Order: sequence, then structure tokens, then C-alpha cells
Amino acid sequence: MRSGIGVAGGRGSRPAFAWVAIAAAAMTCACGAAGGTGEADAVVDDADARGEDGVGLGDTQADAPGDVEVPTGYDEHTRQRLPTRDEFFAWAGPDRAPAQVKFVIRGSESPDWTLHLMQSGFYAMHDEWSWYRLLNGVPIPGYEFAPVPGLAFSSIAEVVAWAKATGEAALPLDLTFVGKRLYSPRFYEHAWSLDRFFAVGSVLHYDPDPRRPRPDELWLYEPEHGDPPDADVIRGVIDRLEPALPPEAAGRLAYLPRSLAQREFAKRLQADGDPLGRRVVFYEDIVIPGEAVPYNPGIAAGTVRIVRAGQSPMGLVQPTDVVVLEEIPDDIPPVAAIVSAVPQTPLAHVALLAKARGTPNVHVGNASKDPQIETWGYYRKPVVIEVTGAGYRMREMTMEQWTAWLSMTKVPTVAIPQVDLAAAPETLDPTVVPFAQMPGLVPLVGGKSAGFVALSGWPGIDLPDSPLAITIKGYADFLEQSGLRGHLTLLLSHADFQNDPRVRLLVLEGREAFEAAMGAIEPQFVAAFEAKYPGSHILRWTYARGGVMRMVRDSPLHEGYLDRVTAALRQRFAALAPAQGLRFRSSSTAEDIEGFNGAGLYASYTGYLHPEAVSDSKKDKTVEAAIRKVWASYWLFGAFEERRAAGISHLSGNMGMVVHPVHDDDLEAANGVATLELVRRPEGVEATLVANTQKGALSVTNPGGTGALPEVDEVRQGPGGEPEVRRVRDSTEAPGERLVSDAELLWMHDVLGRMASAWLDLRNAGYAAQQHGRVITLDVEFRRMSEGWPALASGHVNPSRLVLRQVRTLESPSRVGATVSGMPVPRDLLPRTVRVHTRTCTFGAETVDVTEALTDPTRPWPFDHGVVPFDSYAKVHALGAWLMHDQAAFGHPGMQETGAWALDLRPNDPAKARFTRITVEATGAWVIDAATGSSSGAGAKCAITPIFRS
Repeated sequence: MRSGIGVAGGRGSRPAFAWVAIAAAAMTCACGAAGGTGEADAVVDDADARGEDGVGLGDTQADAPGDVEVPTGYDEHTRQRLPTRDEFFAWAGPDRAPAQVKFVIRGSESPDWTLHLMQSGFYAMHDEWSWYRLLNGVPIPGYEFAPVPGLAFSSIAEVVAWAKATGEAALPLDLTFVGKRLYSPRFYEHAWSLDRFFAVGSVLHYDPDPRRPRPDELWLYEPEHGDPPDADVIRGVIDRLEPALPPEAAGRLAYLPRSLAQREFAKRLQADGDPLGRRVVFYEDIVIPGEAVPYNPGIAAGTVRIVRAGQSPMGLVQPTDVVVLEEIPDDIPPVAAIVSAVPQTPLAHVALLAKARGTPNVHVGNASKDPQIETWGYYRKPVVIEVTGAGYRMREMTMEQWTAWLSMTKVPTVAIPQVDLAAAPETLDPTVVPFAQMPGLVPLVGGKSAGFVALSGWPGIDLPDSPLAITIKGYADFLEQSGLRGHLTLLLSHADFQNDPRVRLLVLEGREAFEAAMGAIEPQFVAAFEAKYPGSHILRWTYARGGVMRMVRDSPLHEGYLDRVTAALRQRFAALAPAQGLRFRSSSTAEDIEGFNGAGLYASYTGYLHPEAVSDSKKDKTVEAAIRKVWASYWLFGAFEERRAAGISHLSGNMGMVVHPVHDDDLEAANGVATLELVRRPEGVEATLVANTQKGALSVTNPGGTGALPEVDEVRQGPGGEPEVRRVRDSTEAPGERLVSDAELLWMHDVLGRMASAWLDLRNAGYAAQQHGRVITLDVEFRRMSEGWPALASGHVNPSRLVLRQVRTLESPSRVGATVSGMPVPRDLLPRTVRVHTRTCTFGAETVDVTEALTDPTRPWPFDHGVVPFDSYAKVHALGAWLMHDQAAFGHPGMQETGAWALDLRPNDPAKARFTRITVEATGAWVIDAATGSSSGAGAKCAITPIFRS
């Protein structure tokens, strides 16, 4: 009898994790499992013989005693046994619908295999266990990678922060970044290949429920969606898991197939009378027919599309689809709403994506077999769906309603301002530009560089030494002179590129990135793509050259450009020591613009002016390499998808960058992010600063699921009052310490408040008075650098200081379209607007039109028009009066309490308006007061004409 866990299936396939994880918002993936699940070469048939001599089943967090040397204080956040229900539930976390614990079985071909039950909330992906262990100096016996000496980490977030500071080219092991996700390709190759070394999966627990076809308590082994089914594999994993779980699971741990292939295989086991067939539970066994379990509330409309078991939603569904899933895939593109016919686990990637995107998401038992839903899906009928905490509602829309919905929710085109580049400089000092000229500078240098104009405009702000902007001229000239602009114009217009996100990912980032993101979901797609397009086809030609990003990195720079930029950098940073690195930070014109924030979409890189002065691992980090990589990051798939969703013409945007000394990780005493929100009210100004600060280089924006929390502080100031400091929470990494002082918080509140007020004035200068905004939010990044930063050629040691390294405005996207955005509505109200309509009331000989906007009731701050509308303007027909919102007092008496609409309209200039007051009551009674007399009556009739709905 062979021991260990093997695999039946293809070699070298990759895990499936979210394609949107390659984006910004993206985001760092705190999501469901991404790898395969365990399978067995041989099966231990005698249950009493499992885990001979207790090997691999101890209570220690590392391997069996004597197996490895564990550093003092190392906490792996894994267990080899969870022998009681309470321990299992505690390890799984607070969610019990169902409780879920991931696992890795190490050493599948070794008799001393070890089970690692991973702590939920600490780990998000299976491979994190392997590189967290190795980077802490703990070996994985039998694995191809040796531990990395000299490092120590206490959380996944710490590792990610360190990896970002180190730079991808210098990372040990096989670590690489896919978007913001730190990732080990070899781990998954060893978990999915024929000679697999790891086995991964999840244990699920369902409480008893008499409403289910299987009403009893359930302990389930859930494989990954792409795991090829094999009887020996299933038995091997079950035999290794059961002794490590509470006694209630003994002899009851069942196999829960996910994919169509797994389901068909399980049914064959049952039909053949295989004893393992009695260990199978299907999703329909745990579904309560018709039960609704809401995961993410919201309301949306779309056409129904049913994704059957075995189908991948990638490339099948559209953003306007209400998708009904027969099985839970590992990933899904943006859609209007999600209805799953089977339950979703708490760590299901689909559920977490829905929360991140704000997509309504609900489980409805056997939804795909509901006759009404099947009919809607067959005819692709449009429906409106609302998911609430109590359940859901869904009903069919008429084509008139659907057409109106589409017209009102059409994404408006976001215009990127252009600049004449003929005489534009290639580099620019942003610290000498007057603040009043900042808005006009953005189209030349991008938002991040322009932010340094703002930071340098106020005394007392310490900047990174001598920041220099590299303008978009170099990037724009490069696209033209290399021929890439013409090539991209043809590529972007191709129908298959426009319609299939899989094609876009493959052609933009290349085969390696595609397989890392989607290899397990679409293992045959690359072969089908190659078969479909001949070598001369523009899609195949681009793909063959590694994708658009590779073409940007490989195409020759135009003559003399690199020499000129390098000379400017050498002059600017002549005072730095040769080994001091520079950070080339992306500063695109397709970010930090009104209606599109774009934060985190693009990449930044470190380069050295003197590579000969640094270690061998950093010698390839040249100025040229950094510039090329930043330029290429404009074409990251995630960034492309975000621009596409926002209606931005991709070739209208350009990439610049700002360069300053890199914030050396070992010299960061603290880092933080602060927001300053300024609100202008009739009674005065409110200004609120919220600062999140973390000790050292551990990121405050990427805590993962580690429990490492930053210090949180607030400074609030109301109209006419004094600012007050409120300490909300200490950093978990520095309890009892103050990472920023009261004086520093008050200083930031003051200087950023004055900056925000001036910024708001600059913004309002471009709009009519009725469109002036009253709210602005600044987002600031800061670092407390230890003495000695940056390293200087003179040997002088700079003192410790608090450095502000970025300021930008936080922009919320507006979807109201040109009709509404041209109305006399404050610009800051538009992103919060969910409905605009004209209410036409007829009474006596008069007709009054009032155009009203309602805001999102879930976001009442800072202006609440969720119930009582904001009145943009009124037209009084017979009297010939047009009244903007600043030319009259608009009142809706009683509406806040009763919800019944009423109107009290009083012009500021009665003589010009030719009336002093018009009232229309909810009962239909009306009164017109004018200089010539008053008239009144009953029976006012009002009708609504919709203009926009979110």
C-alpha cells in the first residue's frame, strides 16, 4: 500500500482566482481558496490505521516534533487537529452558514505527511501558508524551496508590505505579484500536477436543519471547482481529515462535489455501488427549496442569464445580466445581480466580489429550476431584483421600462482633458508651479504629480526630497514613434477584444498572467484562441509578442529620450548617495479626475541612477526599466476594465510619473493615510480629519485578515468651534503608543483644511454659481522617516521627520449623464444622486414644473436628500418664471414625517417672479399669492417624468 496523496489529471494547471484581483481595487484578495484540493494515490482502507503512530496529527502548529526547527515565537496560525466542536468553530471564525476551515496537506508522497488546518481570517489563499512559513525561516520538508534566512513576520500583511518595498525583481522563492496579490505559482503547480506534493481544500460544517433534504448535521470535504475527480483521491483526503476533526465527523465526512465533472463522477460512484458513493452529498441535498439567504443587499435590473453547472461565467455574462448560478464558480465578471441556486460559503470568492462591487447577491434554493426564472432566462427577459436583509423580490419589466432603465443608467463618457504636447517639456519641477495653475497642469503631468504642486504651496509641509515630474510627453511620443498608437487603435476596435474579457486579459497581459488568473477555469482557452486566429491576425500578433504590456516594455525608446531624462534626474538628485533608490510613481491623466478616481490601478517601481553601486539583485532596476514598467502598467487588465466601465477612451489617457527618493522600508518608523473632509454649510464650515497610522512599514491600507489594526485618530471642528482631537483606537502593533502626536494631528487638520478650501475654490471657478460644490475630501499619504533618509552623498544624516508624500481628492464616480450634469445642481451632489425627475403639477390656470434630485438614502452625510428632494429649478408656466435653487426657497412641509409630497415655493425676488408664494398641499389644495391678489383651489394633479435613475 502506497502512502501519500497523488493526483489524476493534467500537469501544471494553475489556480483560479479573481480576474479583478489583477485590478486595483485593484484590490488585495481576501477571498476564497484559489488552489486545488487533495487527492490520493493510495487509500488507507482500514480506518484504524489512518495516521500511523499519530504522524501529522499532533496539536502543534508546525510539523511533528523533530521534523523541523521552528524559530522562537513563530506562530503559523495552523493546527494539525481541531478535536472539539468549539475549537473547530473558533478556528473557522464567526460565520456559521456554513463554518469553513481551509487545509493544506504537506508531503503527499511522504509517509510523514502533515495536515495544516488554516486559521480563517489569517489566511486568504492556500499558497500564503507556504511562503509565510518559508519567509519566517521554517522549512517545508521535501519542498523544492529552502527557507529564507534573516526575516521574521507576524502577519500576511507584513509580508506583502515587505514584498512591495523589496520590489518584484528582488523577491526570493518564486514570489511574484499578480495585481496586488502576492502569489507563488510553484505552490499551485505542486498542488495540481500528477506528482503533487500538496493537497488543498476546505472542510465545511452545516448545522442540522429539518427543512433540508439532508436535515442532519453535515461535515463536508469541498474540493476546488477545477479539481479532477478520482475515487482514490477523495478517499485519501477524507482518511487524513477525519481523525483531525471533532468526533462528530468520524465516519461522516462526506464529499461535496462542485463542478459538473465532479457531480457526474459522484453519481457514477453511486450507480456502481462504490462504498464511497455513500459518502457523497450534493448541493441539492443541502438546499432548502425556495429559501432565500441574502448575502449582499441592493437593487438592480438586468436580463436573466442562467449559468448551468459546468459552464464558466467568464466571457458568458455581461454587466447588464442578472445571473442565476447552478454552481458556485471560482470567479465572475461584473454583473447586475447574482442569484445562486446553491448556498455560498462565507469565503466564497463570488460572495466577496459581490460585496466589493456592491452587487446584489442572494441564494434562492433551486432558483435555476424555478419555472418562472427558467422562462425569463430562456427568453432573456429583463427583470428588476431587490435583495434585502429579509429576502428578495424579483419581477419582470416591460420593454418600455427596460429601455428607459438603460437610457437612464447609461455610463456617461468621462472626458480626459488634452494638452498640446508640441512644445511641452519632458520633465518639470512641480514645486515651483503656483497653486492656482494646478488644474491646468494635470493634463500634462497627471494627478499624482500635480498633487505636489498643492503640497509645496503651504509652508511647513515636508516633502520627499526634490520631487520631479516626468510629463506625459515621453509616453505620448513613444506611442506615436513606435507605431503602438496605430496598433492599439486597431486592437481596441476589434469586436472580439471588445466583447470577451478573456481575450482582453490574454492580449493585454499575455499568456502567463492569463494562466495565473484563469488557467483552472479556462484551461483550453489559449489553445482555442491560437486555433481561431492566424499568426497575422492583430489579436494573435499582439499575443505572440507577450501582450500589449510586453510590447510597451520591449519597444525601442525614441532617440535621445532616455539620455535627456536621465540627465535631468542626475541633476535633480545629485545630492543623493549613489546607492539611494528612486521611486518612479505612476501619475496617469486617467486618474484623479472628476468622476473617476482610479486610485491603485497603476504600478510604481524603484530604479537606481547608479546601478553599479547596488547589490547584484538590484542592478536590473535601472531608470529605463522603471520608466518602461510604469508606462506598461497603463495597460494592466484591471486598469483597462475600470476605465472601460467608467466610459473612458483608453487612448485619450496618458502616463506620466513623479520621481523622488524611495521610502526605504527599514527607515519607516510609521506610515499613514489621512482624509480631510471639508463641508461648507450656511452656518459655517465643518472640517474633519481622520488619520490611520501604523507602526513601521506595515501597510494601513492592506491589513489582510491578520487582525493587525492601525491607530485611528480624529480631529473634528464644527462651524465656529475649535478643533478637538479624539483618539479612537491604538495600533495593535504599538499598544499604548502615540504614532502621531496631538500637535501633529492639529497641524495636519489646519494645513489640510486651508488647502481643501483653496482647492474647492479652484474647482468651483470652472462652473456656474448654481453648480458650485460645497464638499471636498483630500486624501493624504504620510511617512515618518527615521534619521538618515534619504542617504546623501555628503554623508550628512537627515533628522527624523514626518513627510507628506501624496495628496489627491477623493472622487466618486457620477453616472447621471450629460443631461443632469448640465443642470443647476451642485457638482458634489451628482455622485450621490440616485434619481432625478420633473414633477409637473397643474392647478387652476397654472402649471409648475419642479426638477428634483434624490440622493442615496444609505449615504446621508453630508447632505441628506434621500427623502426630501433637492430642488434644482422650477418653471412656473403662466407667470413665465424660471427659478434656480439659489433664486428661491423650496420647501416640502411634512414630507420628512409622512412621505407625502407638498410644495412651498417662495422666490427671492417676488417682483421679478411675479408672485410671492405658491403652495401645493398633499391633499391637492393650492394657493398662489401674487401682487395682483391671491387665488386658491383644490384638485391639484401632479405627474412625474423620470430623467435619471441609478
